Amino acid sequence: MSIKIFLSSNFSEFIEERLFIKKSLAEDPLLKNWITIFLFEEDVESSSPPPKDIYVSEVRNSDIYIGLLGYTYGNITEEGISATELEYNEYKKIKSDYFFYVKRMNKREKETNEFIKRIQQETTYTTFDSKEELLTEIKKTIISYMNKRLSSDPFDESIIKNSSLDDVDITSYERYFDFLSNQGLKSLKGYREKTEILQYLHAGVLMGTTFHLTNAGALFFSNNIKKYNIEHEIKMVRFEGKDRLTIIDYQESHAPIPILLDDVENFFKRNTRHGVIVKGFRSVSIPEYPFEAIREAIVNAIAHKDYTIPGDTITFYIYSNRIEIISPGRSLVPVEDLGNVSPIHRNETLCNIFRYTEFMEHVGTGISRMKRAMDDEGLRQPEFYNFTNNFRVTFWGRNGTEELPKELTEDNDFLDLKKIGLKNRQIKALELILNQSQRLNAKSYSNMFNVSQPTASRDLNDLVKRNLITKEKEGKTTYFKKIS
Repeated sequence: MSIKIFLSSNFSEFIEERLFIKKSLAEDPLLKNWITIFLFEEDVESSSPPPKDIYVSEVRNSDIYIGLLGYTYGNITEEGISATELEYNEYKKIKSDYFFYVKRMNKREKETNEFIKRIQQETTYTTFDSKEELLTEIKKTIISYMNKRLSSDPFDESIIKNSSLDDVDITSYERYFDFLSNQGLKSLKGYREKTEILQYLHAGVLMGTTFHLTNAGALFFSNNIKKYNIEHEIKMVRFEGKDRLTIIDYQESHAPIPILLDDVENFFKRNTRHGVIVKGFRSVSIPEYPFEAIREAIVNAIAHKDYTIPGDTITFYIYSNRIEIISPGRSLVPVEDLGNVSPIHRNETLCNIFRYTEFMEHVGTGISRMKRAMDDEGLRQPEFYNFTNNFRVTFWGRNGTEELPKELTEDNDFLDLKKIGLKNRQIKALELILNQSQRLNAKSYSNMFNVSQPTASRDLNDLVKRNLITKEKEGKTTYFKKIS
């Protein structure tokens, strides 16, 4: 275990303390092999890249933030705050192990007092008089942090002692192999034991002769995840309008991940629409949302969820104008950096099991793929929000102003179906035939739209004449269907 500490303070006021702390910790027989301390004045040799870029990068990649406050607030940056407060803000966006030490004194600059008041609302701080007292308090903090790190395995790596191979759901196991893009792993299925493959995935371990699932393995393959008290389900809701007043459809899935993803896809398909346009008198189905983008967001929510937050679930909300996917746990990467920096994984083992599948084959590209899928459909880019205890992605649907998908904009010979004279019932029938692969005949069309059978035949034959569908005869009945 290596712990990186970022020491933040006004440089000129605390230069003696800074150097003393670093030297003392570097010589401490217990701590010296476990920690490194970043001091800007010692660790930065040049001003390229700009100093701000350096300390922002360093503080985000540190395990612990230690802030020292005294009399002087510090020079004001272009953000309107001191470098110490800016560094604290950057660290706090993604982590929570921040500690402040305030030097005892009777008088401070006004801005320093305001900063201390802010800290009092967000955390606690320790006071000190001398650099020796400060060192003692910082050592206590580091040792406490180390004990916390050493006493708990990551959630997804933890072994479930009351599990066995009998808890593996064969349907989920088989479905996982359907999703694999890694051919090497796929080929193991035929001649390797299930326990060997699950151990290779870090989905389980052999302890003596008994196999036990890990939490990650249970999420993917257990036939009863609930018995392990893992908060894993997804709540899916379709609302009537733009708010949460009226529910049209509701479903909860407690299934292991391979089956859960199927449940999400089925819920999505039955609660979103497809439009239809004609391009050169060829029918083209236009989805309300590209499912590829939605699936990326769901996989991201599952893979990066904070499973230690009790009583909270992933939610998949479909409104009349948008889709929202909310996952418990803040993103470990600031929103402005999503898709631009290497990912930080809260659940490394869970992500590794996903990594072999078509869903997360290229780790770190999910955000980019969401954006590209929406862009390819002429839709707004997804919006990302990082809140105190959750992360939300919002996808906006079509409102009539978006462009058509890129592959349809190479020329301008497409027409809206209503503009070429189709009746509403014909458009509805066309959607059923093209999008749901239904076959209709005059009788079923007549019953569906409450028209006579001669009218039904005229409507359907009109669609055939326009080369939108085709027809075939079975015995005495003529069926109208999708063009093969």
